[in-house]
Amino acid sequence: LTNPTEVYTAATLAKLAKAKASNTTVMIKDSSDIFSTSFYPNKASLTWKFKCVNARDIAWAASKAFMWDAAKIDLQSGKKCLAQSVYPIESKGNNAWGRSTEYVKHSIELSSRWYEYTYPVATNVAGIVGGMEYPGIVFCGYNATKGGLWGVTNHEFGHNWFPMIVGSNERKYAWMDEGFNTFINDFDTDDFNEGEYADKQNVQRIAKAMFNPNADAIMNTPDVIQNNYLGFAAYNKPALGLHILRDQILGADRFDYAFKTYIKRWAFKHPTPFDFFRTMENVGGEDLSWFFREWFMTDWKLDQGIKEVTYVSGDVKNGALITIENLEEMALPVVLAIKEENGKTDTVKLPAEVWQRGNKWTFKYKSTSKLVNVTIDPNAEFPDINTGNNSWTGINPKPIPAGTTAAAVIDNYIKAIGGSENIIAISDISIVSIGTIQGVEVQSILKQKMPNKLFQEISVPAMNIVPMKLVMNGDSISMQQNGQPTPIPATAKEGLLASMQIFPEINLATKTLTLAPMLEAVGDALAYVITITPATGGKITAYYDEKTGLKLKDVATTGSTEYSNYKTVNGVKIPYTKKADMGGQLIEYKVKEAKINSGLTDADFK
Repeated sequence: LTNPTEVYTAATLAKLAKAKASNTTVMIKDSSDIFSTSFYPNKASLTWKFKCVNARDIAWAASKAFMWDAAKIDLQSGKKCLAQSVYPIESKGNNAWGRSTEYVKHSIELSSRWYEYTYPVATNVAGIVGGMEYPGIVFCGYNATKGGLWGVTNHEFGHNWFPMIVGSNERKYAWMDEGFNTFINDFDTDDFNEGEYADKQNVQRIAKAMFNPNADAIMNTPDVIQNNYLGFAAYNKPALGLHILRDQILGADRFDYAFKTYIKRWAFKHPTPFDFFRTMENVGGEDLSWFFREWFMTDWKLDQGIKEVTYVSGDVKNGALITIENLEEMALPVVLAIKEENGKTDTVKLPAEVWQRGNKWTFKYKSTSKLVNVTIDPNAEFPDINTGNNSWTGINPKPIPAGTTAAAVIDNYIKAIGGSENIIAISDISIVSIGTIQGVEVQSILKQKMPNKLFQEISVPAMNIVPMKLVMNGDSISMQQNGQPTPIPATAKEGLLASMQIFPEINLATKTLTLAPMLEAVGDALAYVITITPATGGKITAYYDEKTGLKLKDVATTGSTEYSNYKTVNGVKIPYTKKADMGGQLIEYKVKEAKINSGLTDADFK
């Protein structure tokens, strides 16, 4: 704004001056000022005049109903600029737009680690769009709150680097602005307010969706990429590619220097993908053509697996020989976690070059005892489409002890989680869990009232949607998906009813128990395997730890679930971490709140 004294009163200018020197948000126009006749100078008309240098586009917003607050932005060079937000009364509050300017300030300061923000003002406007970016000004949804508002604010302002500063052709190569922006957003979110909204992504969970049979190569232009894949092609896959290049191939120091150089070289110019590729290779000091080809120009997939583990000359003392396989076209580095019988743990990192001579590689590991477990990608940082072959266990299945019965295993489980008296005393239980699916936070609410009422709801709070709701009353069961009733085939009802029970081991009188003759390995433990079949049909296969008695896993018609991190609630142990595979979609839930005998009523099951 070049003429502030012509359009604002002395009082408003004083507030602005205070905001320009403040690290915390200063209110410029409060709700009480909206209806004031003295907020603006008493003139017949007012004209605002703006100037923005190096702007490839412009946008503006005007409303008498806007509230307005602002704060100072500190840049690394010592330069100061202004963060400000305008929004309606309906959007105010610390869970909503009352924190917008805080989000703007930190978004700009954090993203400036790559290249200093170039505009004098950063304005966030509460609008009717989900999010849209322009130089120095963005529009975000007026109803966005908490992490959702942080995410969209950070993303839209990230566009001031891509494509406002680095002027790539966003219509032809959307991934050069959306993907690069998504990448830098991840760092901002990790750092903002000590990770207030940070959530480490499990890349394995999104691999099957990202590399589905209908996937297109990123380098295709958007008009020929299938609509349902545009999100992956423009945002998620290029961002993940940069993370892999930084974390697994170049390392943080070389990558960061090369990426900053790319931005500096191409600031206010118009690079093509090949300008980016050449800069990263030139400055990174390494031939990366193999990676750029497979990640950006093909639809190749990744499937790394462990083929076998043996010992040199058959003797543990001589060290282990670990053979890994690359079962798809994509070649990437390999990270393995190794655990030995004596408790020693280790991590081995192998470069992508191990695949230069074929799809199998054997290396010697200087073990000091028998290997118990070897796992590829233990931190789930690679998009492996088949994690079923990522682990090898040295724990061999063995026959169950003579005389062991299914009833005895169930009794041991009941004792392990708190005993039959505490279990029988449960009249109701409710569990609220938080998980992520394809990078989006989801909330699960599960309630059960004995003997036959159950409620489950899966929601996405940031988007205010409910993808799934299920209610069970006795033999009656109903389901909604995205608010629409969903018919449940009669053949699926029993399996669904069985799998939804929080404690399917209760009331076993009407159920058939079948104990497998062999103990099976589940992670680092051996487990009893019992198939629980209700008289009405449907079944669950459950795995109980041989030593602790706790349930480690169950498999039902709707998918499989792993249980860990048990904690006691009202005398009963409940798993606070669940990893579910629902039809190939992996999701990890962590319990936020668990209550037993809180007095649930029939009204809670509607």
